[in-house]
Amino acid sequence: MTAEAFAIHHLDNLDAKLHAFFRDVAGDADPARRWTGFNKMFGGSLYKGIDEPAEEEDEGRAGLKGGL
Repeated sequence: MTAEAFAIHHLDNLDAKLHAFFRDVAGDADPARRWTGFNKMFGGSLYKGIDEPAEEEDEGRAGLKGGL
């Protein structure tokens, strides 16, 4: 096996796992939960993260988007 074949194999495997992760997180039955149901491919539940509320623009910082 060449180094290129080895790299392509692992990149393809990573791509498939990332696709499955995002598909299962987006298609979860309960969007309010932080974890999906059990996922057989990954051997457990997938963490969906925390939905952060949209930032309300402060009147004093209206012109400072993105920090200082």
